[in-house]
Formats: sequence, structure tokens, C-alpha cells
Amino acid sequence: PWEQLKELVEAGSADEIKAYLEELKSDDIASAMNHLSKGERLQLVSILEPEDAVGVMDDIPWSQALKILEDLDSREAAAIIVEMPSDGACGRLLLPVSRRRVVGAED
Repeated sequence: PWEQLKELVEAGSADEIKAYLEELKSDDIASAMNHLSKGERLQLVSILEPEDAVGVMDDIPWSQALKILEDLDSREAAAIIVEMPSDGACGRLLLPVSRRRVVGAED
């Protein structure tokens, strides 16, 4: 699945990427993301709407999702973080990142 995802990322079509990701199981998304380069992962997340990017983040390991958020432009990262459920594990894990990167508060 990663070859197809890579081609879609290179083409830059958010609708096609979203449709393709909806066909995949969580394990397949995580595997595909592992095969993409750092730049391709960032491009993928940047192409998607923030709420769709959250769906991808939910399917990959926390450490990888956190690294992607840290590497994104602070506005893009903030847009994704805002879409994350605050009562879920994802929201709790990323709260310190959002404070450091977006608000500027220290832990």
C-alpha cells in the first residue's frame, strides 16, 4: 500500500489520499507511513484537512505522530491539535507539545 500512497502524496490530491486511506486498515496505514520519508509524511499530513490528519495520527505510533507534529509548521500543528479530542489519550499526550509550540508555555 505504501507505493500507492507515495504516488498520491507526490500528486498532491487530498481527495484521492483521503479515499485511499479510508480503504486501508490501521495496520496498513501505519506500515505505509513507515515507508514514507520524513518529507513525504509531512507533505501527507499537510495536504489533508486537519480532521483527516488526526485520523492518520490515530493509526500510527504515538512517537511517530508526535515527531510529525514537532516537525510541522506551528500553525499546521496547532490546526491538527485543535481537532484532537481533548478527553482522549491523543489530546492528553500532545497537550504539552501544543503549549510549548503554539502557546509558548513551558512544562
